[in-house]
Amino acid sequence: MTFFDHLAADFAPPFRLCAEDTVQRLLQQDTSSNRPGILLGKVQSGKTRLFLSVIGLAFDKGYDVAVIQIGRAHV
Repeated sequence: MTFFDHLAADFAPPFRLCAEDTVQRLLQQDTSSNRPGILLGKVQSGKTRLFLSVIGLAFDKGYDVAVIQIGRAHV
């Protein structure tokens, strides 16, 4: 079983497609500290679950490292 399959075992199809689409977009674009991949969403919308799934799927597709920066929004 892959990382993604384990993490997404009980996902509804739209949520699984969102994770797969996100990884496809990341594979098509270069990211850097000046142009990071970013995930935005409302409170309690499933962002943490989705980003863990995206990381699992990225590992399944050959990525070796995932860097997670957690910061506070400035309001």
